[in-house]
Amino acid sequence: MLRKFDLSTFNKLLFLIFLFVLRYTDFTISLIFCLIIFFLIAFQIKKIIPKLFFSILLLSLLVVVGMITGLFNKQMIYYNYLKDCMYFVRPILVLLIGYGLIQNIKEPKFFVKVIVYIGLIFSICHILGAIYFIFKIGFSVNMLRSKLGLGNEIGAISLALLFIKNERSNLYLKLKYRKIAILILFISFVLYFSRTDFVIFAILFISNYGVLKISPKSLVYFLFFCFLTFSGWHIINNLELTPDSKGVKFFLYKIKNSPNEIFNKNINYRNDRSLWENWRSYEALCAVSQVKSTTYGNGFGSLIDIKRKIYLNGVPQRYIPIIHNGYAYVYFKTGAIGLIILLLFIFYNMSTSHSVKDKSVDNFLVGLSTSFLFSTLVVTGFYVGAIMWIYFYGCLLGLQLKNNGIL
Repeated sequence: MLRKFDLSTFNKLLFLIFLFVLRYTDFTISLIFCLIIFFLIAFQIKKIIPKLFFSILLLSLLVVVGMITGLFNKQMIYYNYLKDCMYFVRPILVLLIGYGLIQNIKEPKFFVKVIVYIGLIFSICHILGAIYFIFKIGFSVNMLRSKLGLGNEIGAISLALLFIKNERSNLYLKLKYRKIAILILFISFVLYFSRTDFVIFAILFISNYGVLKISPKSLVYFLFFCFLTFSGWHIINNLELTPDSKGVKFFLYKIKNSPNEIFNKNINYRNDRSLWENWRSYEALCAVSQVKSTTYGNGFGSLIDIKRKIYLNGVPQRYIPIIHNGYAYVYFKTGAIGLIILLLFIFYNMSTSHSVKDKSVDNFLVGLSTSFLFSTLVVTGFYVGAIMWIYFYGCLLGLQLKNNGIL
């Protein structure tokens, strides 16, 4: 019993360490921790469920396609080739780490407790920081985001988890001051002014009610959600908003301009303002137009020519390895085959997971996998900006395994 307890405690510590590593470190450090933690817990993975096996298989096929294609690219740079390999391998490791850690932690509610409590701590610190800067500098959306961060995945998932009402679920956390906790998380969530987190939270929130599972009831909810979305969009679209708007109006302008940022084709890349406002769309257009083989892409090690030098992370660059649009990114590296594999992975995981005893875990898994559809479009998905979400997804797969009594 002592040995099992020690192993469970060790896994809890690794879970916390890896959570903070993914949240606060860069790609290189997180990759190093991925490799170390994976080798530490690989022997503990007792059973691979079919959903995880097929997911790993699909993501591994993407790696194989990119690696083979890259070897035939004469312009391939070996350093970038290795870096691309690591970017595509990292989600596989993160998924397995989340799965392996949770299935070997004795306490079923460990996941929800840690996520919610850490989310609350982060949110309180964020609100205090926002109050400090507002009083010191004044209210500015850009200022708050630059000083305090662009978003908080842990806060967003914590908020969504507190709306779970099934008390028998291992994702339900009994809190004495539940409404106060929700209010704290919500205030911090709003003060991030993150469009990505808003959409992902909405997906997770409605997934709690089983709305994302295909059924007549879900269709009604979906249509109602679409009505609310388009109504809100219509109202915002008719407001007089400009790039020079201040405060909340600037955030509303960003929402209004979101389609242009992603889909606009009429961009003057020599004009800094036009380029900046439509940057996501521009880099995606560059990537798609430079694909040499529509079937296999350009392979790992290839770079995207954005036609002029731009300061990215303080360094002037013309050739870049990664872009915001994950679909264009995967298409550039692995072609139509890779894009089809990625979509198969997402839609396969959006299918119902069939949890026998805990429908809330099942619903949340569907919600997380649905969020991959959106996050891949705007922040390269789990290859860059949404790596935390695939960690959560792996954790919930491990929890589902325990709930179904397979272990």
